[in-house]
Amino acid sequence: MKTMINNLDKIAQILMRDRDHLLKYMVKRLATSGSRVDEKIILKGKFKKDQLNAVVEEYMKDYVLCPVCNQPDTALMKEKGIQYLVCSSCGARVAVRKV
Repeated sequence: MKTMINNLDKIAQILMRDRDHLLKYMVKRLATSGSRVDEKIILKGKFKKDQLNAVVEEYMKDYVLCPVCNQPDTALMKEKGIQYLVCSSCGARVAVRKV
């Protein structure tokens, strides 16, 4: 039983995040293992589209949208071992947990 995701690269590109960071989050959140084969992602287990969409939305809330102004104009930056979500719209800088 496997689930194949064909468009994770495109999702990561739209969110302006690293594909491997998004994959790591999804694997942890779904409590499974996953691997990359060419441009496809294969997750161990059968997952519905709604489950996968919910995990991507959680990722957006945690690592893309600014918690202050709710804008997606953010970047992940690492400083002294701590990862920050830095917003280019309002200038907020908020520490986020590691994946």
